[in-house]
Order: sequence, then C-alpha cells, then structure tokens
Amino acid sequence: MEVRPHDDERMTATAENRAANPIKDGKSAPLSPVEEDTDDVARESENPILVGDSNSNSLRGGPGTMATFPLPQVGNVRATSASSSTSNSTSLRASMATRFFSATTNATKKIRFYRGTSYESESDSSEQKQSTHLRRLYRQRMRQEKFIEKSMRHLSAVYDDGHATPSEEDQETLRLSEVNQHTRELTDKMKQMTLLLRDWTEAVGDDREKFKTPLEVRLRNFSYCVRAQPGAGKIRTVFNSSFLYSIKKLYKKYWLREVQANETPTTKVILDDINLVLEPGKNYLVLGPPQCGKTSLLRAISGRIRPSRRRRQNRKQEITGQILYNGISMDERDEHFHIQNAVQYIDQLDRHSPRLTVAETFEFAFQCKAGGTMFRETEWCNEKQLEVLKKYDSENFRVRATLIGLGLEEVSNTFVGDTNIRGVSGGQRRRVTVGEMLQERVLVLCGDEISTGLDATSTYNMVDLLLHLRSDENTRIISLLQPSPETVSLFDEVIVMSEGRIIYAGPITQVESYFASLGYRCPEHMDVADFLQQVSSMDANQLYDPSPEIKEKFPEAPSITDLARLFKESDCGRQIIEKLKSPSPYIWKETKEECGTQDCTTVSRIADLHAVKQRYANSTFKNTQLIFRRFLVLWTRDKRVIVAGAAKNILMGVSVGGVFANNMNAVDLSGALFQAGLFIMLSAMQNASSLVVDRPIFFKHYESNFYSAVPFVLGRTLSTIPQTISDVVLFGTLLYYIIGLGGRDDAPNFFIYITVLICFAFTMQQQLAVFASFSSSSTLQVLSAITLMFFLLFGGYIVAPDIIPGYYSWAYWMNPFAWAYRSLIVNEFRSGRWEDPDATLIQLGFTLPRGTPFGDEWIGWSYLYMGVYFVVATLACALGLAFSRERVESKILQLDDKTDWKSTRPSHDIQVPFVPVTLSFYDICYDVTASTGSEKLRLLHSINGIFQPGRMCALMGSSGAGKTTLMDVIAIRKQTGEVAGEVRVNGWPQDVISFRRCSGYVEQFDVQSPELTIRETVLFSARLRLEPGALDDEDQLHAFIDQVLAAVNLTEIEHALVGSSDEGVCISFEQKKLLSIAVELAASPSLVFLDEPTSGLDSRSALTVMKTLRRIASDGNGSTEGRTIVATIHQPSSTVFEMFDDLLLLKKGGRVVYHGELGSSSSTMVNYFHSLGAPRIAYGENPANWMLQIMSLDKMQDLDERWLSSDEFAALKRRLASIYTNRPDDAKKIVYENEFAATWRQRLDLVTSRLRLIYWRSPAYNLARITVSGVIAVVLGSVFILKRTQSVYSETDMRAQLSVIFLAFVISGIMAILTVLPVMTKIRDMYYRHSASGMYDSMSIGLALGSAEKIFIVMSCVIFVTLYLATSGTHAAINKGLVGFWGFFTFNFAIYSYFGQAFVCLVKPTATAIILSSVFIGLNNFFAGLIVRPQLMVGTFYALPYYICPGHYVYEGLVTTIFRPNDSGVVVANEGSAFWDALNCTEGQSEPCVGPVYQYIQVFFGGEFSDDHVARNALILGGILTMTRLSTWLALKYVK
Repeated sequence: MEVRPHDDERMTATAENRAANPIKDGKSAPLSPVEEDTDDVARESENPILVGDSNSNSLRGGPGTMATFPLPQVGNVRATSASSSTSNSTSLRASMATRFFSATTNATKKIRFYRGTSYESESDSSEQKQSTHLRRLYRQRMRQEKFIEKSMRHLSAVYDDGHATPSEEDQETLRLSEVNQHTRELTDKMKQMTLLLRDWTEAVGDDREKFKTPLEVRLRNFSYCVRAQPGAGKIRTVFNSSFLYSIKKLYKKYWLREVQANETPTTKVILDDINLVLEPGKNYLVLGPPQCGKTSLLRAISGRIRPSRRRRQNRKQEITGQILYNGISMDERDEHFHIQNAVQYIDQLDRHSPRLTVAETFEFAFQCKAGGTMFRETEWCNEKQLEVLKKYDSENFRVRATLIGLGLEEVSNTFVGDTNIRGVSGGQRRRVTVGEMLQERVLVLCGDEISTGLDATSTYNMVDLLLHLRSDENTRIISLLQPSPETVSLFDEVIVMSEGRIIYAGPITQVESYFASLGYRCPEHMDVADFLQQVSSMDANQLYDPSPEIKEKFPEAPSITDLARLFKESDCGRQIIEKLKSPSPYIWKETKEECGTQDCTTVSRIADLHAVKQRYANSTFKNTQLIFRRFLVLWTRDKRVIVAGAAKNILMGVSVGGVFANNMNAVDLSGALFQAGLFIMLSAMQNASSLVVDRPIFFKHYESNFYSAVPFVLGRTLSTIPQTISDVVLFGTLLYYIIGLGGRDDAPNFFIYITVLICFAFTMQQQLAVFASFSSSSTLQVLSAITLMFFLLFGGYIVAPDIIPGYYSWAYWMNPFAWAYRSLIVNEFRSGRWEDPDATLIQLGFTLPRGTPFGDEWIGWSYLYMGVYFVVATLACALGLAFSRERVESKILQLDDKTDWKSTRPSHDIQVPFVPVTLSFYDICYDVTASTGSEKLRLLHSINGIFQPGRMCALMGSSGAGKTTLMDVIAIRKQTGEVAGEVRVNGWPQDVISFRRCSGYVEQFDVQSPELTIRETVLFSARLRLEPGALDDEDQLHAFIDQVLAAVNLTEIEHALVGSSDEGVCISFEQKKLLSIAVELAASPSLVFLDEPTSGLDSRSALTVMKTLRRIASDGNGSTEGRTIVATIHQPSSTVFEMFDDLLLLKKGGRVVYHGELGSSSSTMVNYFHSLGAPRIAYGENPANWMLQIMSLDKMQDLDERWLSSDEFAALKRRLASIYTNRPDDAKKIVYENEFAATWRQRLDLVTSRLRLIYWRSPAYNLARITVSGVIAVVLGSVFILKRTQSVYSETDMRAQLSVIFLAFVISGIMAILTVLPVMTKIRDMYYRHSASGMYDSMSIGLALGSAEKIFIVMSCVIFVTLYLATSGTHAAINKGLVGFWGFFTFNFAIYSYFGQAFVCLVKPTATAIILSSVFIGLNNFFAGLIVRPQLMVGTFYALPYYICPGHYVYEGLVTTIFRPNDSGVVVANEGSAFWDALNCTEGQSEPCVGPVYQYIQVFFGGEFSDDHVARNALILGGILTMTRLSTWLALKYVK
C-alpha cells in the first residue's frame, strides 16, 4: 500500500512488543517503548541536558537560572537544584520512556515509500503508523529542547566577553542538522531573552526558592448548567413581540385556560461531572467538537464561571462541585482573594483598539495588569534585585521581551487594525491577543482556540514559543481547532471532551491506544487530532472497528455517556479520582512546618502575591489616568472625525448666527439659544454610539481585572474634553458674536454663556452614555430620541415654563436642558442691554410658580445641578456596563440551543444542467497604490494557471502571499487597483456577466440575513439564479432545495433562523459556513470559489465541509466533467489535503512556487520539491505543513525562480499556449442573453417579498418605531389634555401648540433617520454581496426598500396622529384637516427614513453617515419655520436653504392642515405684540382683543404659511421623496 514519503527512520516494533501489551478487559495494559526509541532515549540521557549547574548558569539548572524569574520564561521541564539533579535525571528518563510506546496491532502490510525504494515492516497498521509518527515527533521535540539548552548554555557562559569556544559536546549539538529552521529561530529568540535577563540571573543567585509560586488546579465533580427561557428559538415578529400578543397570550392562558407549549424554562448542561487534576509545569491540550464545553471549562478554570452572589443571576445558571486551587476552594477564601489574576484566560476573539500600535497595546496591558513594574512583591527582593528590577522597569523590559518572544518586533509600531483600518495581519493580531494577556506573571494560562485564522506553521510556531516561554511551575491549558501532529506533540497531556463530559484525560502518547482498546481504529493518513475529534462526535461509529473480544462487550459503538463512564473506570480515570481524594502537595502556608498532618511537599507563596490579594494593580486614580491617555491617543489619530466635526460646527454656527445677526427680538433670540442646545444634544447622540463600539474591549479588560467600570467611564469622559470644548467653543463663539448676544464686549457674559454650554454638553453626553452602556445601537437611538423629546418638550422653549401642566412639573425641574436653557435665557436678558429684563422674562414665561421672573442666582444653581446630574449619570453608566456584561454572557450561553425541526430528505436526485468550465489565466498581475504614499505596489506577479472541471484546486501559501487577492482578481471581485493579464473560460475571453452567472463565490466571513430561515435563504438564491426552464415546476424546485440542504447536512435545521449573536440565538459557525456553500450550490454553478472554507472550524467540521465540496466537484457521481472547485485553505489536515487534486502554491509577494497535480498521497508535489533539494518528508508528516516549512528554509528562498525554469512550468505554458492559440469549441462557450436569470418583475417581487419578511421579523427596529411613535404622541398630546376642549387661547398657548407640533416632527424624524442607519447598513452590504453574484440589480433593491419601509412608516404615523389628536383635543380631529395632518406627518417620517438610507449608500463608514444625518437634522429643523420664522428669511440669502429644506414644507403643511380658516377658536392678543397690531387693537379697551386662530397663524409666520399651499407642499415633498429614492438607487449602482 502506498503512503506519503518519509525519512529513513524505519518502524521497528516487534511481535514481542505487541505481545507485551495485549488488550485485557477492554483496557490497554501499560506499554513499553519499542527498541529503537528506548535506545534513542538512552543515548540522549547519557548527557543529561536538564540537570542544574550553578557554575554554568544553565537555563534549567542551578539557582541562577532564567526559570527563576517571575516572567513567561524558557523551559518545558521543571528546573532542579544541583543537589537533586541525579534523581530528577532518572525520573526524567523514566517519564520520557513511558511516552514512547508501540500500539497494539494485528495487521501486516507492505509499505511503499515515495523515494523510489520499497521497504517492508512486520507490522504497519494505522495505529502503528500514527504511534511511530508521534514517537518521532517526541524525539524531535527532545532534540529541539536539547539544541536550545546547549546553545543557550554556551551563550550564558560567554555573554560577558562576547566570545568563547564551546565544548565538543556543545559543538556537536549546535551542528545538529535535524533541527529545523524554526528551532534555530526559536533559539535566537531565547538567546536574546537570555542576554536581556543576565542581570537578573546574577541577582537571584541562590534565592530562587523564595520566588516559587506553583499553582495546582483541581476540578472535583464540577457541573455547570444554564437555563434557557421558553421560546428562545421562536421566530420573533412584530406581532408576537408586541403588547397585543402578550394580552392575547394572557387571555388564552387565564380566560380560555389553554395550556401554552414550551412555557417551562429548559436546562442545558454545559459541563457534566468534570474531574481533573492540572499539575504545575505541564502542558494540556483540550480537544472536542463544537458545543462540547471547551470554552466553559477554560473559563471555569480561570475563575470566570463562579456561583453568583445575586439571586437573579442564580436563576440563570446552576453550579455544583468544586474548583480547588492548591487544595482550597475560592469559596473558602475571603471575597477579596482574586485567583483570576493568577489564572489568565485568552479569548477566542481579537478585540483591540484598532488605532493603537502593537507596542502601545502591550504597554497599556502592562501598566494595567502589572502596575507598570516587573515584580510587584518588592518585599521579597534584596537591594541588588531591586536595582535590577528598577532598571528593567525603566527599559520597559516586559513589553520588549513579549515583542521578541512572539516575533512582533518588526510591527511593534504598526496599528493593530481591524476590517476597516489597515494594520497587522490576522496571524499577528492573534499573537497580539496572546501577548496582551502575558503582561503580568501568569501561573496558569488558559488559551481558547488561539489558532483561529492561522495556518498550521504559524500555529505550531506560536504554540511552541508559548510553551517555551514559561517557568517550571507554570501550567498551559490550550484548546485548538485543527492542530497538526507536530503541534499536538508539543503537549504533555490531552483532554478530550464531548457533550460537556470528559471521555479522556491523560498522557498524549497513550490516547490512541486507549481508544484502540475500546474498538476505535484510526484510519491511515488521519491525523491524531482529527481522530480524536471524530471519536468525540456523532461520527464516532464510523471509526468503530472492534476486535472480537471487544465486540462481545460492546456490540455497538459506545455512546458519549458510556465513553465518559468507561474513562472514569480506566486507569487514568481512577488515577485522577485518587489524586482528588489525596491532599494537595502544594500548600498556602509560608513555612512547611505549618502544614500539620498534610502530606505536603511544596510550599507556595501564591497567597502573598499582590495580584492575588488585590483585584486591580492600580488605584482608581491611576487607572483613570491610563484610560484617559489611551482614549486621547485614539481621538488624535481619528483625523476624519476631527475634521468633519470642525466643518459641521462652522457650518451650523455660521448658519444659525447669520440668520439672527443683530436681532433684538426676544422670541427669536430664545429660538437661537434653543437651537444651540438642540445642536449640542445631536452631537451627544453622535458621540454616544462610540461607547457601543468600545464595550467589547471593556468587557475583555474588565473580566481580566485590568480596571473597574468607574475609571473606564471617568477616563473615557475626560478624554472627550478636547473634542467637546473645541466643538462648543467653535460653534458657540460663532453663534455668540455673529448674533451679538449679551453685548459683544461683555466678557463675563460670554464666559457664563460658553461654560453653561460646555457643562450641558458633558451632562448630555453622560446621560446618553448611560443608555449606550447596556443597549444595542438601534435601541440606543430609540432611547436617545425619547430622551430628547422629554428634554426639548419640557426645556422651556417648546412649552413655556409658566404653562407647563402641574403633573409635568417634575419633568421640567429634573431636566438638565431646562436648567441650561434657563441659565442662557437669564444670562442674555439680564445682560444689561435689555431695558426691562423682568418684562421680557415674563413674556417668555420664565417665571417661578408665584409669577416672579428668574434671577441671576439661578445660573449658579444650574451649575450645581448639572454637576450633580453628571456625577449620578457617571455612576449609572458604570453600573450599566457591569449589568450589560452579565446580560451578554447570559446570551452567549444560549447559543448552543438546538432546534428540533426536521424535513423529509429528497427521495431522488434532481439534476440541474450546467456547463463544465476550464478556467485558464495568463500573466495575471495586480497593482495597488500604497496606503502611505503614491507609489505602486505589485501584489501579484505574472501568475499563470489552469483550473479544470471535476477537480479541486487548493490555493495555499504563507500569510500575505496573495491567495485571496488572486481569487478575487480572477472572480472579478476587486473594485480597486489595476489588473493586468487575461482570463479565459473554456478558451473564450472572460465576460463579466456570463462569468458571474456561471460561478459562485463563498466568502470567508459570509453574512446572511439573520431574519430568514436556512431554507428561505437557499430558496431565495435558487429562484433568482437558476436558469429559466432548469426545473419543471415549483415542486421540483423544492425537491432540488431539499437535495442541496441534504448535501451540506442542514436538512434537520432547515426551518431554523440564521440568527445573530447580538440577539443571543443563532446557528453555529459551522452551520453558517455550510449555509454559505448551500446558497452558492442553489445556483448550480459550474465554478465555485471558496475563501478559507475551513477556518474557524474544528477538524471534524472541516472534514464535513470538504467532503461536501468533493461531492460537488464530482457532481455526485464521480464524473470527471463535474464542477470546478477552487479554495484557499490555511491549515488542512492530512485527510483534508488528500481530497484536493491540484495545488497552486504562492510565496509572499504573490509569486508562484508550484502549480499542478498533487498526485496520490501528494507524491507528485513532494517529488517536485525533493528534486529541488528539499529535506525529505518524514513518515506521517502532513505534506501541507511540510511544504510550507520548506518554503521558509534559507536554501529554498528562490523557489519562485526555480519554478519558472522547471519542466512543469514549461508544460503549463504549452497548455496555455494551446488554449490561447487554438479556436475554442463553440459548444462550450457560455453565453447568456440577459444579465440576470430572473426577469425584472420576478426580481422585484422576490426582493420585495424578502425585504418585507425581514422587516416583519425585525421587532427591534419596526416595533420600536411603532411603540415609540405612540409614546411620543401620548406625551406630547398630554401637555394639552386639560385644555383639549378649550376654544380661547392666549398667544403663549398658541406658541406652545405650534412648538409641540414642531417638536413632534423633529423627534419623529430624529428617531426615523438614526434607527434606519444600522438596518440599512446590513441591507446595503447584503446587496453588494448579492449583486456580485448576479442575483438582482440596484433598481430592484431600491424599489423594494421603499415598499418595505412604507408599510411601517404608515403604521407608525397612523398610531401617532390618532393618539396625538385624541389626547390633545386639537380641532383637526373633527374637521377635514385630519387626513392632511396625517399625510404631512407621513411625508416627514418617510423623508427622514429615506434620507438615512441614501446617506448609508453614499458613504461606507456608519460614523460618517451619522455625521451627515446630524447636519441634515440640524439644518432641516432650523429652517423649518419656527426657530427662524419665514419672514426673517424670505428676501435674504437664507431664503435659499428655507426653500430647499423639506422641513419647511412639512411644518407648513402640518400647521395649515390642523389650524384651518374654519376653526372656531380665537386667540387673545398680548398688548404690543405683532398680533395686537394686526388686529388694530388699542390700549385700554374694555374687551380683550381677540382674533381667529387662522389669522394668528398668518401673523405669526408673516403670511408665508397659507392654507392655499397645501397641494403645492404635498407635490414638492413628493418630488423630494422621489429624488431621495433616485439618489439611493444611483448610490447603490455606482458607489461601491
């Protein structure tokens, strides 16, 4: 049988070895090493490398070793003193010997190695091969440690004078050719760190014992359950989430006595009866399928899952059992004892501030976690040690050491970056996440899937280095997704989990033999991790191949419950139980004598660590300083926001100030001051959304005890001082001096004016930050709109203070805007330039309840009130952040809930015709402009290749090689840059339209609509992309969808919502990957591109995906004329890599290293590199990992040049020449008559129905709009509820009526535009994805958006108008103006919503769209006609914005339809007012001077608002709406 090539090492397992290890009673007896391995260990043990030597300052020996320093340090094995070196050496050899064993086998086969020579062995079953490979990897690991040890021993002996001659033994070790380049690079890093630590090594001397703080972790019968609320997986709609539905349920439950299904909360077991002993100095690998409990286990070990002291939280989770740290549970310690600081947890996600550099990220973590010092326990150190520590602190040693150790020196000054900001690569960002958590002394490190997004080589390098960077007392517990055998060999023990249970926990070298004793056989070419992942999954029965003896005990494959029970009964399981019953060998006492009768051997000073005694390393004041500096740096680096903010302030300051320049009308100036307050509130709404973005980073730091919520809120708030002051001063100064407020030369008056605005700005920001601390983006906008409504309504301008109803007086006196606005009014009208301030204040209604106008003393009271309000809001924000963290954790725990929906699998295959595609490309080049300059960068260099039908081609290469870039260029997905070269499809030049229709593209992080089910998502793709006539009828279409879902194993959950993690319920990451593939399969494409389809998946899930692709390529029947599959892939296992037919291998810079067939067991590719002098591949080694490793070798740096001169490349060129010179076959030309498969009407109907369904299932958006519209209507109308039958009004009453109508359209508009932004962003991004696939055009989505939006706009406006008119009693409720009022209000709501959609389509960043929305809100409201009345603008320059802004036509329409000429109400004129003069009233007349309401409207608006303009206004607003929809369509079509 042919297998992959390997080195000269032969398997020497003998029959005696096998006979010595029979399977007895379903268990494997202890195994002895094979003869070859025993000799190898013996040879290595002749020169012990781990024995301490105080004279040589050995790394792992003697008192002066590097391992004594309380840092991440070098060494995998416990250091010993010189006196105990002999015993430790003996035990070391014994422990190494137990690792090397031979697996039981009964088969004998022939082996052919791809070296042109045949060898035979007596036994070579799959278990034997895997065991041999593991033994070889362990020997390589020992040689690697030996190499590092000898190299650094020599270095430590000569670092003083810089030169010396190593011993012959050291020279021999340093010349070991077997050590790969990574080992040499690792050694170089260790050398650098040794040189850095030499002062400390000397200073420690014989004191290393006093620095020992070992920490043993034990889990005893630990279980963890969460309770999911009923209906968690139910499809939520606008109706079933509404108050009406709740009433309906109550009616059925208590009146009809109907029993509701799923009313009882369900309990999900996350961890079930976990027993573990994690010993200091060992490395543990955690493996298991998705939802097996790996993350929860690591979080529990790190102290992040503990019983809550609050009853409310206990109702959501249940924890039983114990977690013991050195034999003591944390429940037994004081609540101020913080073990979380000694056990660090590395999250799966990379959450960083993108505009901080790598070094700054580490420095901030170092300052927060370690207090800015290398060693906080200074009382443990003598004077010499303190001097060294002081030196290291001044040199920022820990940050430098982490950068060196993780290989991040070159990018230390590069932004961390994210998807929107260019920064370090994904692999480097993952290392930043790891390094951030190593900035303090870590006794136990829990790494949760730290290899996500990394290729196999990068994963191996990081894990290897991470395991070396530790001392003899540290423990590493790391879960990985798809580890290679080389990475697996780095660990001492493995923990295999499934369904929350442990099915194995023990030495990594015994895991295969253990499962072999249960009847599980590892197939040939399957990696160890893949085998373990499959054993722990539902596919375990595929590996069940028991011997007759085992089958007699277990006729069927054991269930997970049985495997957990069998492990507890095994030798390893019993050893764990025995250890748990015995006392811990590590004690907390300071002296060994105090341990009493306990069998303790090691004294740990962990209780004396400052990090354990204190939750935070710094005081609140220092943490506030650190956070303030961090946010200040982030602000200064976001130049776009600074510039845009300045432009907005200048525009608004000049606009508002110019209209009121030199104005001495009290009412007009009060409007100008009101506009200033409104502008500040809008700016605060814009800034509040940034806290929602910062929250995930805060959660990570808060959980890791970087700082508490209070310094975070204080530091973040203080960092906004420069931005806030600059905004207020720029806008406020322009407004003040252009208008001439308070006399332009009155400095005290200006100071009071500007400081009041600044205080109010901070108060408002903090108020909205309270909402941002716990709500989502859409909910934040809704809460902000309601808050603005209350503040503006009861602020003193909309409704004058003297006529605010008594039942709303609390809203006025608790309103910070009312206090700020009152201060501005008092400051202005008591400034000295007004002859009778009291009369003016009385006219404006600014009087106390007894009628006395407000005096200057109220300004001081305003400062005091806003200060107190700010402090309370700050504390509330901190509490909100803590509450939000708990709520998010509770949501995350519900993501594992499974659905029970099932459907029938198709009974027969539905064949959809497609044309096989041969894709050829010649001399592809791709250039982009550098981000920091104007020079051109070439990312792809003259790439040639052929992708053939029925075959799978892997695009591989190191990070930055251009894999995705090449695929994007070929698939016509690049919107920027310059592309050169030629692509042909079946010999014909590539056509954009036909290529999009015949191909599919699965993005790495493809996002589907969360409101749709899996089946609806796939069906939508099929309806729009399948060729007309491809299927006979609707039944056949559904049968085809059944077939597609069955192919990707999604049939059982086809009716489950895709969901979103933000909502707390969604399908798993693996299922999302499969869904993305199914969406493309539904189009029956001839060619499928996939960008990293296995990234983020465990090995079993990755294998499932690749099997699906294999079936797709062969069209399900092994046809060689199947579909063409091209996939980029990072870390394929041997089994996954074997599924590919071809390989296109790139090196950094976008240059080809190899392109062609892989061959059986990758023999063709391996032989090619062997012919170039590459090192021989070892038996069992993954060819995918091997080829990436040889690319990094010094002698292999010219592989791209060798490829160009190779015979393989010449053959490829000849094939390409034949394709490009010969006339292609007309029958294979792919041509489509139309751009889209569906007709225009079909596209419009499908897209419209889809969007309507999405809107119906978006209660957080649409139900919120409807509900808030009703709340606003009731609140606004209730202001006049006591005057709803009134027919005689004062001028103050009429101004209040007009102001409330103005506020109604302002608040509803603000809510509409700000809530639509995040929703439209998702729809826009989904359209771009669908458009690139040729599904539908911009016209379809543009019309569909208007159709879906208008339904809920109409509903919201009907509810508002009905409730407002009913509560306010306005005359329009009983006259013909009712419909007109509703119509103009609907126009307003639609204009704001559609403008928001247009802004999102015009600019990509949501922050920029928010700024545009803020400017639109400010200008539209300002020029609507109330704050600045029309007579002041008509005939001036400001007539232009007045006639352009739609707010003018909306407000005029609302006023003239509600106050019509036939109204019976009258208004009593104030003496001396414009209305008094218009009525020709005289002083001293006996009867009150009154006039009709409609005449008052004419006078108040200078005759510009007229009932005759209603039809004109409606037509203009209709035109504006049409232009807005047209802008949205054009933006979608042309702005990418």
